[in-house]
Amino acid sequence: MGLVNNFFAIIMSLSLYPYQLETINQLRAGFKNHKRQLMVIPTGGGKTVCFSTIVCSAVQKGTRTLVLTDRIELFKQTVESIESFNIPICKISGDHKNIHSDALMFIGMVETVKRRATILKDIIFDLIICDEAHVASFNRIFDTWPDAMVIGATATPLGKHIYKYY
Repeated sequence: MGLVNNFFAIIMSLSLYPYQLETINQLRAGFKNHKRQLMVIPTGGGKTVCFSTIVCSAVQKGTRTLVLTDRIELFKQTVESIESFNIPICKISGDHKNIHSDALMFIGMVETVKRRATILKDIIFDLIICDEAHVASFNRIFDTWPDAMVIGATATPLGKHIYKYY
């Protein structure tokens, strides 16, 4: 298994820019002291690529992960990015009604996840990634899964809620 993990690390490092690798490494190191962190990368800088790489690594380790988006375009982009790693995804959106509680990887529209919180509440997420974290619509998610590690991805880390939740 070590050879597979080393190969995976080499492939990942070849496809990411140095600043993206540094961002991922800083987030990993940061989880030693902080359960919730911000990943701040400028627009077009590859936030989705970075957190998709993190998701791939997390799922390999058996970490149950939820990625949240606030717009359908970002939902589709995120699904496409994570599917490129051949990771099975349980999609949570208006078009996807079935919840596979044994899945390791979930991608959801934040408002749909909020509406289905009673169905999802028994699933324990180890890692939650919020795309467009500067939007305050994720706050209820933190109350539903308070023990999860959280990465908030944003290009604009502004808003009163940022300091409260990250």
